[in-house]
Amino acid sequence: MKHTGFKASLLSMAIRHSLLAATVLSANISTVAVAGTASIQNVQIASGPLAQVVNQFAEQAGILLTYDAKLVEGKQSTGLKGSYSLDSGFTTLLSQHSLQLQKTTNGYTIMLNTAPQTQDVGQFKSTNVTTEKSANSNITQLPVIAVKASTTEGTGSYTTGNMSTATKLKLSIRETPQTITIVTRQKIEDKSYETLDQAVTDTPGLIANQNFGDTRYQYWSRGLIIDNMQYDGIANPVQYYARDSDGADDMDMYDRVEVLRGASGLVTGAGNPSGAINLIRKKPLDEKKTTITARASSWGSAKAVIDHSAPLNTEETIRGRIVSSYNSGQTYKDDSFNKDGLFYGTIEADITDDTTVNVGYSYQKQKIDGYDWGGLPVKTDGSFYNFSASDFIGNAWQYVDREQHTAFVELEHRFDENWKLNFAGRSSWSESEMGASFSSYSSSDLYLYDRLFNYDNDVYAFDANLNGSIEAFGRNHDLVFGVNANRTNLTILNSLGTTTLISDPLNWNSSSGLNYSNFTPFSQLQYKTEQIGAYAAGRFSLTDSLKLITGARLSWYDYDSATTILSTGKVTENQIRETGIFTPYAGLVYDINHVLSAYASYTSIFQPQYNFGRDGSLLDPITGTNIEMGLKGEFFDQRLNGTFAAFQVMRDNVASQLSDISYCNPTVRACYEGVDGVRTRGAELELSGLITDEWRMTGGYTYAVSKYAEGVSAGEKFATYQYPEQVFKLFTSYTLPTEQFTIGGGLRAQSKLYYKTSVLDIEQPAYAVFDMMAKYNLSKQTSLQLNVNNIFDKEYYSALNTTAGYGFFMGAPRNFKLTLKHFF
Repeated sequence: MKHTGFKASLLSMAIRHSLLAATVLSANISTVAVAGTASIQNVQIASGPLAQVVNQFAEQAGILLTYDAKLVEGKQSTGLKGSYSLDSGFTTLLSQHSLQLQKTTNGYTIMLNTAPQTQDVGQFKSTNVTTEKSANSNITQLPVIAVKASTTEGTGSYTTGNMSTATKLKLSIRETPQTITIVTRQKIEDKSYETLDQAVTDTPGLIANQNFGDTRYQYWSRGLIIDNMQYDGIANPVQYYARDSDGADDMDMYDRVEVLRGASGLVTGAGNPSGAINLIRKKPLDEKKTTITARASSWGSAKAVIDHSAPLNTEETIRGRIVSSYNSGQTYKDDSFNKDGLFYGTIEADITDDTTVNVGYSYQKQKIDGYDWGGLPVKTDGSFYNFSASDFIGNAWQYVDREQHTAFVELEHRFDENWKLNFAGRSSWSESEMGASFSSYSSSDLYLYDRLFNYDNDVYAFDANLNGSIEAFGRNHDLVFGVNANRTNLTILNSLGTTTLISDPLNWNSSSGLNYSNFTPFSQLQYKTEQIGAYAAGRFSLTDSLKLITGARLSWYDYDSATTILSTGKVTENQIRETGIFTPYAGLVYDINHVLSAYASYTSIFQPQYNFGRDGSLLDPITGTNIEMGLKGEFFDQRLNGTFAAFQVMRDNVASQLSDISYCNPTVRACYEGVDGVRTRGAELELSGLITDEWRMTGGYTYAVSKYAEGVSAGEKFATYQYPEQVFKLFTSYTLPTEQFTIGGGLRAQSKLYYKTSVLDIEQPAYAVFDMMAKYNLSKQTSLQLNVNNIFDKEYYSALNTTAGYGFFMGAPRNFKLTLKHFF
């Protein structure tokens, strides 16, 4: 990739595509398309917006419901609890709003109840149906049509219903025997998140740790790095260096983020027992809707977003959505200017009554001038310089120029009301060029080292599964069988540039160096990773109150790396081959009462590692176990989810760096030995959802300590400079009775980060950062929102390093975002 400017043509192209789509996409209707039967019992739908409540009841009843969204706009419902037929349930929900259910040729609709009349909704009979998948042959059956994936968009909540990130089984948070956090669309909008990095920073239990670069973050959970991502449930292992080419995920194209904490090996395969992050894309809406967003932020940054969705044909069997955005402006770093753009488009089609296909494409481009790659140094003893957050130790010419293309396809085929087949595939190809520098000590002198990197990264992945329910021993049981695979090809060209003495770091002038360094190609690094696995899981009803969730996975893992020194042509290769890796999973959930459940879960750990041993070969994989137990609750009519969890992770063969490199093979710069008995223990407490119809909150506290449990280092802690022992995060918002004004506030607090050796003593004391938001609805369709982050302008280091010369990043100072949003 050549070092060229970010062309305005991306914005113009995005706007042209948006306007073109806006003229093509036309309709006025909202549709809830679900499959199954039309009679249910034991309905437990919490109060909330009327649209959300009727959509949930339609999904549970198994009908196709089509209605004008304006009929329910702004209306609230007290929910629905008990046993209802289709007729009685909708009468209860709609009659108080002067609305009624009407049968149509293709399903049902909601209409104004302008005069007393008999509702023709057909004949239905109350039956004992234990799940939405159950059927009764005496019930009039409707055609099995498209099952819309659950979304959080438009619900106004900080939590969700069912999700499948942990096991591929469609379970609620309470039914899942692991800790789950949902960053809903409402939370994304209330906090004005623009990137996944920002969302993770605010998510309970997670830490977003900057590591070499303004946009290269590592996500941590329970004292361990999260090295598995999912996109709509497709596993995507995180390649560390690929963060420089892929950049940050733009939140404008996502409906929500599902976060699993703890081991995720059942569905993702190899990886740390820290968790997984699943990004769920926005899907086409069943109604015509356009949202235009304009945002002004600190340091002269401005952003525009167009989000448009509508049916594409009169039958509404084809639906489309596009999202386009453009952002530009300075950052809080000296000499830094950012420009980025997004285009996202997706089309969903009901090919038949039983088959739905969704295809899409996204394109992201980002250019940052004055890119801070190396961060700040500390003094040779570990004490801090008197830097401010805006200080930049580097060259003004530094930059990163990256782009990423992603294409995806999803297919769902419903064999009947119980069984369906899902297939999802994703292909991503990205490239970037980065001219950067980092500072490092040579003896007591600090130098700036210039580098040039060129990245090419291709990722291919798919997941296919069959899921449904069976009846055995008088009870219903849910099953899923699947296979998934992913392949990553990453190539990096590393070029060396100029070395410059930094005589006075506090008075360094980033514009005083060379306009552009002279670079010499030095090495080429190639990484290829392939993983394939087959999995099966089931949720078995042992009694009315006790459920067993169990499953297993078989995995095959291949890794190849090659480093070529360009001046000599010398190639160093490494390989990992692992076959038939067995990963068991087991969990129990016991319903204590209608509010509380107790749970416990167990899974094994398998994690390849890329550290070299004394002989120059890669260490064997890390193995171990992950155990978790706790309580979960659904409070305030299931509007608020609560979790208390205690967990323990035991790992063997964890890499520990040897201090004396004379024992290392001469071909490596550092070598390690595997250490057994590395233990992480902790506890978590989390609440998320609605306390009242007007009051939302999400918050959590995490305590996690990692220690060597065995050997000569027994009792010593590790990773103390990357993950604090204690983390507390809270955000809450309240809508005043007039429904025009919403206020909110939150905080992020954590205990100290530190790294101590005989030479270095580095410590970032405990700190707290406070945020606030206020939104005013100018009309039903227009709102103005102000977000102020770090309102007390707290100075702190968000990331530390074990080397004094580089890798220390300060958190953003006080900043604001003013957002004007209008939809029609």
